[in-house]
Amino acid sequence: MTAGKALQRTIGAVALLALAVLLAGCPSTPRTGPSMVDRADAAMRNGDPAGAAALYERLATQTTGGDTVEFQLRAARAWLAAGRGSDAERVLAAVSPGATQ
Repeated sequence: MTAGKALQRTIGAVALLALAVLLAGCPSTPRTGPSMVDRADAAMRNGDPAGAAALYERLATQTTGGDTVEFQLRAARAWLAAGRGSDAERVLAAVSPGATQ
């Protein structure tokens, strides 16, 4: 092997190593989809109140305190918008008696 080829290989290896080091230092951003709240809000905006209501009800079961009541009320409003008053009543019946408006 000639000295020129050896030098080219060394330079190539160093360049590849430098690139690997640069890429290893780049922060990766996790790709996440929209939150369930965002999806429920989008469903309401896009004319799918029943879908939004189901998502809000699920959110209500996954949260605590005032957030639970907020999602229950959103679900009830969405059920009413979907023309499903009985579902709205069912959700409202589950709201804790001590909840404030």
